[in-house]
Amino acid sequence: MLSQVLILPAIARSLGAIASFRHHLSLVLCSLAAVSSVHLLCPSRNTQLTIAQGRLLRGDCSRAIAQGRFLRSTVFQEHSLSIGLIQRSEPVAVQEKTLTCGQLEWFYRVVEAEASSTRVPVVLLHGLPATGHSWRGVLLALEERGFGAIAPDWIGFGASAKPDRRTFAYTPDAYITALEDFLAALGIQRCSLIVQGFIGAIGLQYALRHPDQIERLVVLNAPLTSRAKLPWKMKQLGLPLAGEMLTQDPLLVDRTLESGGGYVIKDADLDIYRRPFLKSSDAGRALFAVVQNLRLAQTTAEIQQGFPEWPRPVLVAWGLRDRWLPVDLATEFVQVSPEAELVQLPDVGHYPQIDWFDKVNEVVIPFLLRSVI
Repeated sequence: MLSQVLILPAIARSLGAIASFRHHLSLVLCSLAAVSSVHLLCPSRNTQLTIAQGRLLRGDCSRAIAQGRFLRSTVFQEHSLSIGLIQRSEPVAVQEKTLTCGQLEWFYRVVEAEASSTRVPVVLLHGLPATGHSWRGVLLALEERGFGAIAPDWIGFGASAKPDRRTFAYTPDAYITALEDFLAALGIQRCSLIVQGFIGAIGLQYALRHPDQIERLVVLNAPLTSRAKLPWKMKQLGLPLAGEMLTQDPLLVDRTLESGGGYVIKDADLDIYRRPFLKSSDAGRALFAVVQNLRLAQTTAEIQQGFPEWPRPVLVAWGLRDRWLPVDLATEFVQVSPEAELVQLPDVGHYPQIDWFDKVNEVVIPFLLRSVI
C-alpha cells in the first residue's frame, strides 16, 4: 500500500510532463500537417478548386484528376469569380466580433441582414470539436438571401473565453445559461436556430426551454435519441490522465473532423481549428472539461421527451456518411415529432457544413424561406 501511495503521484507527474512535451512537440508537427490534405490551387490565391463536387474523398485523388471532375469553385473575399454558382458583383465579408457577457467573452461571426429585411436572424451552433468557422459557407449563403446570421464559438472553443472549470462548469445547463445571456446581450428575442453535433445538441435543449424564441429549427447530425453514443474518438478525450494528454495535441482536430466522414479538409481551415490549441493549453483543458461534462444521456432524454410536443417547423438534414450517428436515429426522431421532416444528404458525413456546405444550403435556405402556415 505504501509503495502505491509513493508511486501514483510520481506517475501523475510523469504523465503531466509527457503531456507538456506532447503539446510542444505538436507545435512543430503542425507545420507538417499538410500531408494529411490533398488539394489543387488555381492561379488566383483566393480561389480554390475543390474536387469531386466539393470535397475530395481519401484515395480518390488520382481518379478525380483523371476524370477532370472540377465541378465548382469556392470564392473568398477579394475576387468576383464563379464557376456554376451565382456571381456576386461585390465581395461578401463575414465579420468577426467579440461580446462580453458577465465574465465570459464570446467570439462570433456575423453577416448582416438586408436593411429592408423583416426575417428573424439565424443562430448557428457548431459541434464538437469545431468552431463557428465551420459555418462560413452557410453564412455566406444566408447573407446572399438577405438573412442576418450569427455563428458563435461556444465558450471553451475557438476564440471565445476558456475559463477555468471552477468558474464555468462546462455542463449543458451552464452552456444554456451562457447562451441565454449571449442572445439577450445581442438583443435577439426571436430567431431560427441551426445546430450540429454533440455539443450543438445543447441548442436543442435551449429550444425546448425557450420555445417562444424559436421560429424554425434545423438539425444537422446531432444525437437525437438515447441510442446515440459518444464515439470513442471523442470519449477518450474525457478520460482521466489520458484525456488530459490527448487534448493538448493540436492535431487531434484534424483526426476528429476528418474521421466524421472520411473527407480531407483544406489546410487553411484546419489552421483555424488548430489555432486555439497552438496558442494556449487552455483550449485543451476546456475540451477535456466539455467531454467530461457532456451528460449525453440527460440531453437525449430531454430531447426525446420534449419534441413530440414541439410546435414549430423542424428540418432534420442528415449526412448519410456519418460514421458515428446513423440515419435511423433521425428517422426515429421524425416519426415521433409531428412538426419535423427529414432530408437525407448522400455522400455527406458527420459535419455536413464542413463536408459539403452546398448541399446543406440547398435544403436549409428554402426551409427558412418557406411561409409558416
